Amino acid sequence: QEAILRHQPTEIVIFHFFLVQPVVEILSLMDKKIPVTTVVTDPFTPPRLWFLEKKMNYVVYSEQARDHAIDWWISPKNIRQFPTIVDEKYSKKISAQEVLVKKKQYHMNPNLKTTLLLGWGDGMPNGEKIVEDLLALPGEREIVVVCGKNNLLYEEINYIKKTHPEKHIHVYGFIDFVYDMISVADVIITKWWPATLMEILLLGKIPVINS
Repeated sequence: QEAILRHQPTEIVIFHFFLVQPVVEILSLMDKKIPVTTVVTDPFTPPRLWFLEKKMNYVVYSEQARDHAIDWWISPKNIRQFPTIVDEKYSKKISAQEVLVKKKQYHMNPNLKTTLLLGWGDGMPNGEKIVEDLLALPGEREIVVVCGKNNLLYEEINYIKKTHPEKHIHVYGFIDFVYDMISVADVIITKWWPATLMEILLLGKIPVINS
């Protein structure tokens, strides 16, 4: 309520279903007639929680999601369908030669397959356990871990790296070169994050979703 009074928005756009009910209730209490649009970020099979408000405008990313909305009694006139929002650069795959150049840039072994752990801003839950499991597998591989702002995970992976100096482990905090890391990776272990999954698929990589 304080944020609405302070910023005086002419429209509200929601990107998480947890916010739908609170926003509607607050606007009702304030007797504010501000248009609200919910962007449904689950791209294919969004749960009913997205569609509790029947008179709201919705943006969905696929025909399948649109059908789900209609199944939950949302009027077709309140639904707009657009492609998933991703950076345009993810539409361009880099060549095998460019992969080698980038691997050299990031001090990676060009002869090894690369597994990337990508948890985004808050890091990968149980990332240290996943790395230990990868190290226990037969064969050699390069392991790249992006910890985001999760300082504890960053310290844990660095400790594993220090105790396994013979292994090929790279650990990063919060980075701005995710495109490069996905481009050089063969397999990406990640969380269910719609835009991330689309970026991985657009670049032709193999996603593994961490439970």
